[in-house]
Amino acid sequence: MITTLQAVFDLMDSHPSLRSRTSSDLISQLPEDLKHRILERLDTREAAKTALLSTQWNNVWLRHGRLAFTDEVLLGEGEGVRCSKMITNALLLRPGPVKKFTLDTSQWEPAMQQSDLDLWCRCLSKNGIEHLNLTLDAHVMADNYTLPVCIIICPTIKQLKLESIDMCLPVNTRPGSMFSGVTSLEFTYVVFRRDDNLTVIHSIPYLEVLVFRECDGIDMFVINAPRLKYLSFFDAEFVAEWEWFELHFRVINTLCYGAYAFLVRIMSS
Repeated sequence: MITTLQAVFDLMDSHPSLRSRTSSDLISQLPEDLKHRILERLDTREAAKTALLSTQWNNVWLRHGRLAFTDEVLLGEGEGVRCSKMITNALLLRPGPVKKFTLDTSQWEPAMQQSDLDLWCRCLSKNGIEHLNLTLDAHVMADNYTLPVCIIICPTIKQLKLESIDMCLPVNTRPGSMFSGVTSLEFTYVVFRRDDNLTVIHSIPYLEVLVFRECDGIDMFVINAPRLKYLSFFDAEFVAEWEWFELHFRVINTLCYGAYAFLVRIMSS
């Protein structure tokens, strides 16, 4: 694991003016852009420790826009409740935007609460999130969690990866508000649902990449994506009307599919 000091010395050579300074001078007087680059090389727990170096480092940490809470970072922290508090504090105390957020709670004990997920997603959706990666269970079709609507209608998200979560598609939102700025969607063990029997075609104008892995209810994810280039199904036994495919076959230039999806494609045609 890269430590803070190791990261400092790794970057010294790219700034000759800093070579003659002592280690303590380096740490306290590094340019802010270099400090952010150092934090990007650390896992989140190590990056948080930089706040103890000085007030300047604390300010940089609070403005750092990339947070990753994975098993490697969190399992050493103890119980899941303590992990939840750590994430909550990291988000609530941060005055600047969080542009990239990664969370893996698949090994938590006890498990994360839906209320925690709701709070974190509200913070992220109001704080400029662009890249969001949520893994909430380990390779299973879990129904313990539901993706908050605030993420579905968040205008700043560009890339979204979800694993082991339910997605209830909104029917009463403003037209064009669902994933309005998203370019890439990757769903793994995601269950798609609707509140009623209405079929609403949501427009996702900038979507270019759409990936399904072992998902259920895909036929409920009805969208119009005029810029879609890459459509992929992995290990998914997908049964849907031809109209679902037709919306996408007009625009895509790459289709990847597993054996089950291929059989459905032939039968549908």
